[in-house]
Amino acid sequence: MTIECCIDRPDGRRLRVLEQGAPDAPVWIYLHGLPGSADEARLPEAVAEKVRLLAFDRPGFGGSTSCPEYTLAMLAEDIGAIADAYSVPTIRLLGFSAGGLFALAAARVLGERVSRMVSVGAPALHWLDDPDREAAALTAGAWQGARDNPAQLAESLTALTGDGATLQEAMRSSLSAEDLAVLDESDTKHRFAQTMTQATRQGPATSASALSRELQLMVSPWRYELETLPASVNFIHGDSDQLLTVRHLEALHQSCPHSRAVILPGEGHYSPLLGPGASALWTDWILENA
Repeated sequence: MTIECCIDRPDGRRLRVLEQGAPDAPVWIYLHGLPGSADEARLPEAVAEKVRLLAFDRPGFGGSTSCPEYTLAMLAEDIGAIADAYSVPTIRLLGFSAGGLFALAAARVLGERVSRMVSVGAPALHWLDDPDREAAALTAGAWQGARDNPAQLAESLTALTGDGATLQEAMRSSLSAEDLAVLDESDTKHRFAQTMTQATRQGPATSASALSRELQLMVSPWRYELETLPASVNFIHGDSDQLLTVRHLEALHQSCPHSRAVILPGEGHYSPLLGPGASALWTDWILENA
């Protein structure tokens, strides 16, 4: 069962949060991909009694108020506010794709309050010599637009954000056969469609602006090393990921010597968390020593 609620922030914004799992289990806060929404998060039945999963929409996606001036520091504050609202003293972060990169930034700001961080399919934008070369054309082009022409980026992205179906097809065009096989399964197909519908829920202009803002946050210079991350860090990546190659994981792991690098054979970008191996992923690499 999924419970939806909203958290009001002091600046007048509202955050939409989806809760799954057992209310008395250890809490994990999920950061969705880009484009994405909280609806992306899936908690396998096999671990539903062992986890309380809180997923939230970042500003401009789903039901969270848009915020053109959003920063990485504000993201960390939002995560802290969610933890406070649910009486969570110790934060565990699970970030997927771009959400994995944002989890790295939030963990730095939140410091010792973060005890564990798991990143699945994250881009190593600042730790890989040529990250664009190790990404699908759609992703690399979006990063390049954020670097070279940020003022026009939102307008160009409206071609993708007209509705969830358009955005979904754009994403599917960059995915591996392994991902497509998982996303074509009935339950997963519905979840992916709902995720993209929520990602465009606030209309083409607002959704494109949110995409543009997050892409600019992703490519903007970062001023810290990964050695400052919490003690327990796992980087996970499918070796058949066509959206972001496994070179991204290798660069993240090399830059964070105390981390664990997990390469999943035969898995793509979405399939590790949405496919049939998701239960084993949670048991073996997310909940282990949590």
